[in-house]
Amino acid sequence: GKPSSGKGTIAPLISQRHRAVHISVGDLLRAEIRSGTELGAVAKSYMQKGALLPSDLILRLIKRRTEQPDCQTNGWILDGFPRNKEQAGLMAEAGLAPDAIIVLDRPDDL
Repeated sequence: GKPSSGKGTIAPLISQRHRAVHISVGDLLRAEIRSGTELGAVAKSYMQKGALLPSDLILRLIKRRTEQPDCQTNGWILDGFPRNKEQAGLMAEAGLAPDAIIVLDRPDDL
């Protein structure tokens, strides 16, 4: 969904209701930066410039997270990615095709 469509509010509620893991891409990135990893340093440099991170970097973080036992057992709700059809295609190629997609829309004048 578009900015201010409620994604960040709805995703945790859905994951809580279905006992799935809520994966926020923003939270993943911030945790990676805090941990001081090489991937975190790359992410930080993009974020400090206000630039969008490369899709492959984000996919690496998502894939690593979804391979954890809690995600494998309970499923997961992804918040903040993909942002477009190209990224959705990259997710599918990476073996991260979702079972369902929820799109939140709002008028452009909000």
